[in-house]
Amino acid sequence: MTVFAQTNSATLKSRQILKERLDAIKEERKQKIEEFKEKIAAIKDERKKALVEKIVEKISNSNERLTARMSAALARLSSILKNLSEKAANLKASGKDTSELEKAISQAETAIEEAKSAVAAQAEKKYSANLINDSTLRNAIGEMISQFRKDLRDAHKKVAAARQAISKAVAELAQLGGVRNSATQSGNMD
Repeated sequence: MTVFAQTNSATLKSRQILKERLDAIKEERKQKIEEFKEKIAAIKDERKKALVEKIVEKISNSNERLTARMSAALARLSSILKNLSEKAANLKASGKDTSELEKAISQAETAIEEAKSAVAAQAEKKYSANLINDSTLRNAIGEMISQFRKDLRDAHKKVAAARQAISKAVAELAQLGGVRNSATQSGNMD
């Protein structure tokens, strides 16, 4: 079985598409923020206005913090994947059949790229409620918070899938004998 890695042109093309999509999201976000500010100005009660702004700010800060954590996790997974690729190359050079390992590594690369794309898109999102009047304020804010949680959960699922793909690749490497000491073996050396 032959496994082909993505070429640089395919990677560059996917990055270009991602960049264009993120630019479109940024423009849409700016529009939504302007519309949201206009709608907030329509709220008559100053206490409610301050509360809505505080909730939106809190969601924005949470989104920024959580997507930064997911990005850091993906960076660590990419580093692990790089090490796996190097070990796979060494095993292949020593004459071992690494086709299953290469397949697992390829799947992990794809999962990481999908997760990076999802996290980048999530990081660019800004949330605003569809404020019509004071009476619908509570429902609008609730829907905004629910949407934020759903979007964050979806991005997290992509990161978890990437982590699972890396685990599968590590398991394949272990089956080939590419892991020197497991955690339990090195812990029992005392």
